[in-house]
Amino acid sequence: MGVGSDVEYLFSLLKFGYSGYEFFGGDSIFIPAKENILWSVIALDGDDVCVDKFLDIIYSELNFIQDAHFDIGNYNLCNYTKYYSSRKFTFHKDGIGFYTIIGDELFYLKNINDKEP
Repeated sequence: MGVGSDVEYLFSLLKFGYSGYEFFGGDSIFIPAKENILWSVIALDGDDVCVDKFLDIIYSELNFIQDAHFDIGNYNLCNYTKYYSSRKFTFHKDGIGFYTIIGDELFYLKNINDKEP
């Protein structure tokens, strides 16, 4: 079995066994990713590529998947965010940023722990 059949097998598993396949774009997104993986491997080393480089290529093409339950080798495919809330103030978002109204005055949230909200 060569790398091409490994890629075909991986994408068969994704299509028929991964519940996020349609959620993350289905065939219209995954097929081009598969083709890019195949072309990258062929351009790099032909059909003989080391596992670490192969995982790098797979990750680079599948990193559109944002699923904390899905890993490729040592790569986690989720950009984590932090959730902040306030029981005292209700915040809304507009084109300028996050704001709350206290009394009749509008206040924008500038930062949280010195970071942009």
